[in-house]
Amino acid sequence: QAARGTTSHYNFSTPLDAVVFGLMGLGISANTAFLALLFCLFVVRPGTIARPYLWGIRLGLYMILLGSAEGALMIARGAHTVGAADGGPGLPLVDWSTRAGDLRIAHALGLHAFQAIPFFGWSVSSRVGPWAGTTLVFLFAIVWLSAAAWLFAQAMAGRPLL
Repeated sequence: QAARGTTSHYNFSTPLDAVVFGLMGLGISANTAFLALLFCLFVVRPGTIARPYLWGIRLGLYMILLGSAEGALMIARGAHTVGAADGGPGLPLVDWSTRAGDLRIAHALGLHAFQAIPFFGWSVSSRVGPWAGTTLVFLFAIVWLSAAAWLFAQAMAGRPLL
């Protein structure tokens, strides 16, 4: 859609735009189902990886599922902005609303938890013992989740990031 110079999300302007948005939704749904299955597998059959790394993967998968649920909320609402219509003034590069709440911020943090938290777990695995490393991973994940929850609450209250 970007190559066509149009938006991808909530775009029902033409039959083609509606099909593209629908196909995108199917792909996202399939990906989310796969992530849920992967989460279950890492809980039931953890393998032999270092404990902090394992917990980083588990917590990262859990948080990407939370971020996906927030994406479902945006789809259900038909918009990502709270307190104004989608569009309008936004931050450079990311286009997050500067006038109202924007659910995309916490959504992005939730999705990127799957990169950051396992990486953190992997990086501490070789530096500290398994219990200290696992504790650090949990603390990192709690801070990450707290930031995402705060950003979500701000957006739902209609308040912009800046």
